[in-house]
Amino acid sequence: MYMQREILSLKGKRAIVLILVSMLVLSVFGCGGGKKMVDEDETPDWYVNPPQSEDHLYGVYSATSQKMQLAFDKAKAGARNDIAQQMEVKIQSLEKQFQEEVGSGEDAELNTFYNQTMKAIASQTLNGSRVKEQEVDKEGKIYRAYVLMELPLNDFRSKLVDKVKNNKNLYERFRASQAFDEMEKDVKEYEEFKQGQSQ
Repeated sequence: MYMQREILSLKGKRAIVLILVSMLVLSVFGCGGGKKMVDEDETPDWYVNPPQSEDHLYGVYSATSQKMQLAFDKAKAGARNDIAQQMEVKIQSLEKQFQEEVGSGEDAELNTFYNQTMKAIASQTLNGSRVKEQEVDKEGKIYRAYVLMELPLNDFRSKLVDKVKNNKNLYERFRASQAFDEMEKDVKEYEEFKQGQSQ
């Protein structure tokens, strides 16, 4: 009889432990730990499929915080970083195009232009990035901010063309390149477009 009570007591303890563990697992995993899980349906389409354009760079980022403004600030910083990385790739591509068409070799003036001037212009241009879209979701006590930033490339192109034109030696060399010619045409079209909008 004593043995039966001990077995029942042991089975009872196991059952209680099993029930407690099951409740714990359900409360943690079944309810998402008190946080609302974001469905793909709730994620903005512009975040999943950012726009593509020849005249703009777009950066997207999502960030969380217990404070809504901090979530937006973090998301904006991340989206700007995304744009900066894309800008770096564009600059490297442009440098390669210019080097293939104009050459560089040991030319100190061209190397300075590639390494300092283009990057400085890109850095100034990044200040022109702006929020195109933003959205916030609440996940329990946490805010999730989604941000889409855009950066018009016309400002970068215009500053680059001006910088080259201000240096007669560089301008003579770059003027013959197809990449510079296309950039100059884009800038001219953009300036004409701006003039047409202001009238």
